[in-house]
Amino acid sequence: MTIRNIYNFVFFLAYGFLFTTSFLGFSNEESIFYDFYQTSKNIILPISWIILIFQPNLFTKKWILVHILFIFIFSYFSYISKDSSFLIAYIFILTSKFLNIKSLFNMLYHISLVCIIAIAIYFLYKYYIIDSAEYLYDETNERFRYTFEMFYPNVFPMRFFIFLSLFFIVKNKVKFMNVIFLFVFSLFVYLFSYSRTSFLLSSLLISALYINQFSTVFRIKFIQMLMTLSMLIFPIISLFSMVNYNNFEILEYINKVLSERIRLSYEAYDLLGFALYPRDMRMLIQEHDIIIDNLYVSLSLSNFSLLILFSVASYWLIKKFFNESFYKEAIVFFFMMLYSITESHMINIGYNAMLLFMSFLFYKDKISNYKKRARYE
Repeated sequence: MTIRNIYNFVFFLAYGFLFTTSFLGFSNEESIFYDFYQTSKNIILPISWIILIFQPNLFTKKWILVHILFIFIFSYFSYISKDSSFLIAYIFILTSKFLNIKSLFNMLYHISLVCIIAIAIYFLYKYYIIDSAEYLYDETNERFRYTFEMFYPNVFPMRFFIFLSLFFIVKNKVKFMNVIFLFVFSLFVYLFSYSRTSFLLSSLLISALYINQFSTVFRIKFIQMLMTLSMLIFPIISLFSMVNYNNFEILEYINKVLSERIRLSYEAYDLLGFALYPRDMRMLIQEHDIIIDNLYVSLSLSNFSLLILFSVASYWLIKKFFNESFYKEAIVFFFMMLYSITESHMINIGYNAMLLFMSFLFYKDKISNYKKRARYE
């Protein structure tokens, strides 16, 4: 095994562990795996990062000070905000310089496939065989919302969305029967979890990616421009809705469709205002029982500079996708960012592996290597 292969193995091990445990929700304190997860995470990840950061030729003289500065900044933000999402994402993106990202996605696809099947089978066993499936009662819609044995009804549908993204990224051609099965499974998840947003976006993602196989609609410059600008429009719309919740009647209607997300965002904004400096957002849950289900709102309230950084980086990434004719990658990333309007955890690289595409902005060679790999698979 060559030195380079050893570093790739370490990356696969570390990220594969993080992805699997995050996907299965081991970070939930009520999970029987919680203590094991925390101990393993605090051992495996730091050791792996130390090894990966010192791999030869990772840093060039031109950029070494920039990377060190960002690691310091993200470490400081993590310490103040008690949220290490940006730091973890940055380290994995940085150390993926020589990684074959296509092979990694292939591994993650198979991991997510096994996890999806295992979770579904276990849920069906508890629902039909022993009649003890966990659920929350939705008083607004007067129905049960099953959690699929995870800590909230929206968690498993989001994981299924991640699986869909990986499925289409690794598959060069998707058959019609595959699409039918994915639609049926998505409907199955919806009927039990009643996660309307996830079902809608999953259905749109499946349709868009299947259509992309025999249509040139996503080659149209106007469509590409709209999808690219949406990386900036999504946060603007989110913040506008939050600030002006009481000023426009239509926002009240949209708020009901989005299960009170805009109202809760407005209440958090009214309490805290925008954050020019990083701050700990846990008080919103602990003291005010407010949960923010919008990534852009969450970043604006916890650290506005990270919202700007993330939005600009997303804009340049999807622009690069279209410049390199990576249409399905652009579609997947677009829907990830659209999903972020109703989900604040898409910044978590633990299960949102699409964030690894940000390495294309750091390392030009990764684009040509990704093209070669895609061509021969």
